[in-house]
Amino acid sequence: MEKWRRIESEHYTETRHQNIDKTICPSLLRKHHQSMFFRQNAISGFEATGIYPYNPNRITAENIGPSATAEDGDLTPTHQSTINPPNPV
Repeated sequence: MEKWRRIESEHYTETRHQNIDKTICPSLLRKHHQSMFFRQNAISGFEATGIYPYNPNRITAENIGPSATAEDGDLTPTHQSTINPPNPV
């Protein structure tokens, strides 16, 4: 939210308080969107989950959940998740 406020403030300063209408809003949203994606954010996300660099202590049975469906608002699991896949036939 802070970044959006900064972009909004810059717009008002540059345009002498011109309103943000539907012709201006997409370009401001693009600035905001681009400001949110940094390489370090992506790296931190992979590190936090233990995906890369691989950290088996971060990947546990408790944080691997089953898949769910959204039919009729029902988000019950459709199958039981397993860490080790079944043996092939």
